[in-house]
Parts: sequence; C-alpha cells; structure tokens
Amino acid sequence: MKSLMKKFFLFFFFVLSISLHAQENRASFGVRGGFGYSNITNPGYFHSRYSYKTNAQVGIFSEVKLAGRFFLQAELLVSNPGTRLYQINSAGYKTSDSIFSFNCLQLPIEVKVKTNGDKIKGYYMTGVAPSYLINANLKYKVDSNATFYQYTPYENRLTANLVNTAGIEVDIGRQFTPFIDFRYMQGLTNVHKIRVARLQTNLQFLLCVGVRF
Repeated sequence: MKSLMKKFFLFFFFVLSISLHAQENRASFGVRGGFGYSNITNPGYFHSRYSYKTNAQVGIFSEVKLAGRFFLQAELLVSNPGTRLYQINSAGYKTSDSIFSFNCLQLPIEVKVKTNGDKIKGYYMTGVAPSYLINANLKYKVDSNATFYQYTPYENRLTANLVNTAGIEVDIGRQFTPFIDFRYMQGLTNVHKIRVARLQTNLQFLLCVGVRF
C-alpha cells in the first residue's frame, strides 16, 4: 500500500517537473474544489438497487502554457466517489438506505484550450485521471441502526478515469484568476477485483470553483 502511494505521488511530481522544465513560460498554480454526485454503475456483489450519492473533490493544480491557447494542467485531488444503495421489499417500501464510498487520491492530467478574451475566457479540458484508493467502506443503515463495513481489500488500488471539464475564468489581476467549471469523470477500468460481465466503473458529476495564482 505504501509503495503504491509513493509511486502515485512520484508520478504526479514527475509530470509536474517535466511540464515546468519543458516550457519557457512560468507555470501558474491554484486550488480547486467541487461538489456534485457520483455513482458506481454496477456495484457487483451488492444485491441492491443503487442511485447517486453526493461527492466532493478538493486539491491543488498547476497550469503550464504549451503554445498559443493550449495549456497542460495537472492536479492532485482528494475525492470520495461512491454510490447510494437501497433495498425495496415486496410491498414496495424502502427497507434500507446505505452509502458505499471510496476515499481516494486522483491525478487528472488534461490538455486545456482557452477561448480568446481580455478578462473573461472560456475553456475546455480533457484527459485522464489515475486514481489511488485509500479505503472503501459501506455504511449500511436499516431504520436508525447503522453498521460500517470495510471493503478496501476487494477493490483495485489503482484505477483510471476519463475526465472532461468546461468552464469560465475571470482575470481580475495578473496574480488572481477565479474560475468556475463543470466536470464529468467516467471510470475506464474496473474498480472491483471481483470480475463480472461488465466493468464496474464510477461516474462523477461536479460543479467546481477555484482560483489560479
């Protein structure tokens, strides 16, 4: 586990250092956070219905100019995607309402293109987001009674995601650029070690805000 986490961080700083040394332009840095919904499309060993759960994402990023209106952005984020599980009895009533959650580190690496504009610019980013699982747990709730289960050993520590982001930034000053964007992430690899007929991937939809310095 520690070895995988070390490799994850080393990969992030490797990408960041390559970007910085390959460009003559000064890189900019910033912080970002988002809130939205996530879902695991096929929870596999859970024999329940499932729907979206709330999802948060927060971290740091670096933006480096490639050429013209094209940039490279690398991020290091803490996120908690997952899904909401519930069971319905024969009478049609919900008998349980539980949360299955991943706590993970995500490393989105995206190519970014910006529109022309003086103060206000639109942008679009697309790329991949490797993810390292810290732990996975299920809060199983029946009525007012809740029980916690650890599912970390059954999950893949390293997974890959596709990420697409569209937003607007406002150049208030040379050293201060706030932004707001919408992000969609889709899992590209199986999140569970237990194989089933189709991939057990996760979806994330987030409205994000942040500032670039």
